[in-house]
This record gives sequence, C-alpha cells and structure tokens, in this order.
Amino acid sequence: MVPKSEQLYLDGQWFAENIKFNHGSLGSSYFLWGDGQKLIHDSDHTQGDTAIARKNGMSQYAFISEADSPSYLYLINTGLGNIEDPSNGGWGGRFIQSKTNPRLWEDGANITDFNFFDKKDDAEFPQSRWVEAIQNDFAARIAWCVHDYKNSNHAPVVILNSAENISAKAGTIINLSGSAKDPDGNTLAYKWWQYKEAGTYHASVDIQNPDSTQTCFTIPQT
Repeated sequence: MVPKSEQLYLDGQWFAENIKFNHGSLGSSYFLWGDGQKLIHDSDHTQGDTAIARKNGMSQYAFISEADSPSYLYLINTGLGNIEDPSNGGWGGRFIQSKTNPRLWEDGANITDFNFFDKKDDAEFPQSRWVEAIQNDFAARIAWCVHDYKNSNHAPVVILNSAENISAKAGTIINLSGSAKDPDGNTLAYKWWQYKEAGTYHASVDIQNPDSTQTCFTIPQT
C-alpha cells in the first residue's frame, strides 16, 4: 500500500540504522523481521525467525505490519483537525461515519486521496502519504533514549495566528497567518496547501505566497 519511493522508510536498512541498533534497550527490543526475537508462548510470533523472513521475501530488520498503528497514529495532533472531525484525516487516515452507529468512524471504499506518486486515486493514500513524516518522527523520538536534550532533535512548535474555523461568503478574501519555533534552532520552511480530498470543494484554490508565514486566498464563487 505504500508508494515504492517511500518504502525505504520501512525496510531493514532504515530500521537497523534508526531504531534497532545504538538506540537503547527500547529500540533493540522493537520487533522486526528476522531479528531473532520471539514472544514467549506466542505461536503466531514467527517473524523474528530469519528463515521465515526469507520465506516471506522480507529483508532482515524490515518493518512488521502491526495493524494497530493507524489507531494510535490518529491520536497524534498534526493540526489537520482530525481529532475534532475524523473525516478531516490525520496520520491514521481519513474515515467515514458508520451508517449504523453514529459513534463509529471507519474506512470507506470511496475515501481516496490522489496518490501524487502513482498519479491515481488511492484508498490507501490517506494514510500512506504520511509515512515519511511518521517514520522520521519515530526516529527522532527513539533517539531521545540515548541522547540528552541538546543532542536530540525535536519537532517545531507550530502556531496558527488566525482563527481555526472561518465562515465567509463567496468572493471574500481570507487572510491566514502562522508561525513556528524550533527548539533546536534549526531553519524552518513553511507551506500552505489545500487538502482537496478532505474538503467539499475539489477545484484548486489559488493560495498566495504558500511558502511564507502569511498567506491569503479568495473564496471561490462556485
């Protein structure tokens, strides 16, 4: 389900370098294909056997799909508004409200994002588009186990200086402002973009100065 160009973040070399080795006991205990580990009394946990890994065509230390990851990743506040409305989408994907249980949000066959790698609508892309961000965040956090604060990397603190929810009529110019601070003093880049698939207006909106801290756009007439 992950675009080929992003699969390097799930292969054995990436996990060996960024998670498994030289990252403390927590990193070394993380289960990966062919890592020699075995959960006691769990007959289903065979992925650590190198022969089983080869049989399944997996490189040593490659990612084991855990199935529960999207549920957890959805709880991470990425600023997309998914916690307030699951249809907005987040690191766990985008969901649709169940027709039988209004308190249940689930995958839907028609919930797709345009896969800009494969150039097609893709039901898996609402989740897989975030693989690079998810894995880099994971690598930064596991490094905290072996480095002090000064020698670790931390996510920027992003601030929206405008209202989160804005109501306006067609033709109105909407001004937006944001800012960010990096705890490590790293240079920051900014990007405003339209998440078309999560909205109800699927034509393009002309976003002015998308690489600046301040931007604006005009509410379309139609």
